[in-house]
Amino acid sequence: MRRVATIFLIVLLVTTVLACQGGHMNESVEIAHFPLDNTQDMLMPEAASFVSADSSDGNGALLFEAQLPKTVELFELKPEPTVREKTILVYQAKMKSSGLKGTAYLEMWCDFGSKGEYVARGQNDVVGGDSDWKTVQTHYTIPQGKVLGRVKLNLVINGQGNVWLDDLRLLKSKQ
Repeated sequence: MRRVATIFLIVLLVTTVLACQGGHMNESVEIAHFPLDNTQDMLMPEAASFVSADSSDGNGALLFEAQLPKTVELFELKPEPTVREKTILVYQAKMKSSGLKGTAYLEMWCDFGSKGEYVARGQNDVVGGDSDWKTVQTHYTIPQGKVLGRVKLNLVINGQGNVWLDDLRLLKSKQ
């Protein structure tokens, strides 16, 4: 009986690994990279301070101090024409928090012009309290028949405290 259970678990594990790999065989390609070594080119530069002493890469990071919950608009870009239907967009950054009473996460708005605007919120990949540097992300799959016009990359802080952000990237891969 124990042997049958062990074989069943091994088959289940192998099947799960193969199924997970099947949907994401393509490598991600970087569309944009913002090292966040300054506030230059940010949509709301007044919302952040550059901190050279603490970063994930040793080159400084941006510090956001929140007294109340807020959404900070970071960057807006128009992706290349190859970002079309069935493309998975991944918005990724390194983030940490200190004294954060609540959570902070990434938010990505995808604008399809007259076909509407859609949002992806990384509410399942957050920082809160006192946390060390971690990579957080959110993703969105462009639906059939839609061509992406622009992307807005935001930081959402649901609470009060400090959040650091570093090494922000927008990636794409095929579904």
